[in-house]
Amino acid sequence: MHTSTVPDNPAQRRVEEVLAELTGSGVEVGVQVAAWRDGELVVDAWAGTADVAEGRPMGPDTLVPAWSTGKGVAAALVAVLADQGVLAYDAPVARYWPRFGAAGKERITLGQVLGHMAGLPQLPADVTPEQLLDLPAMADWIAGQRPRWEPGSAFGYHAWTYGVLLAEILRCATGRTCDQLLCEELAGPLGIGDELLFHVPEHLASRVATCYDGGWAARLERMPPGTPFFDCVPHGVLPVAELGHRADSGVRHCRPTG
Repeated sequence: MHTSTVPDNPAQRRVEEVLAELTGSGVEVGVQVAAWRDGELVVDAWAGTADVAEGRPMGPDTLVPAWSTGKGVAAALVAVLADQGVLAYDAPVARYWPRFGAAGKERITLGQVLGHMAGLPQLPADVTPEQLLDLPAMADWIAGQRPRWEPGSAFGYHAWTYGVLLAEILRCATGRTCDQLLCEELAGPLGIGDELLFHVPEHLASRVATCYDGGWAARLERMPPGTPFFDCVPHGVLPVAELGHRADSGVRHCRPTG
């Protein structure tokens, strides 16, 4: 455990103890925890290893792949652009992305996409990682699909398609990629441009933690057919460590993905 710059307090000490227990027992390889209260950083702790093979310790500046938390970051970008008047929550997606208006999707709004109510959670049943990570191709495929339910009438988690949808909407509305928008409109102005990233540029790749499976892939394999979420996430693109480590996934290279 490394010493934090946060002043000593009970919460900090307790979190440090828990992280030491988790990493010492092998339940976790490496962990970071930060917590704010009333705008003040009250917990800033880390423990364990960022990469076992390299013997690289986890640190406060280690970049950790965070999977679906990126949805919230993308939604925050939409909020920034809506505040600027570039986007409107009640506007049809087709206003920004005309091709999207096909197959009964002409009235789907940006707000419905943000709320997982667009009826478009599915991917091609035989999709491969290479196809999933080809953002233009995936956006074109989604643009041609019919909603699974009446948009706005129900909620269904858009596990993989959420990122594709927002990335294409943002690109069409601004002419900029999500990476550019994040840097220029959100992370950069906040002074965390090297901390909050969709895709990691080469000069920061050495700070990325390696993800380890820890039995997660086997647990996914045991899920019965038709289980919610997995019904729309084909077997070939389950969110496992192997997928996150792909060079074209964006974890280690700044390349376009969903």
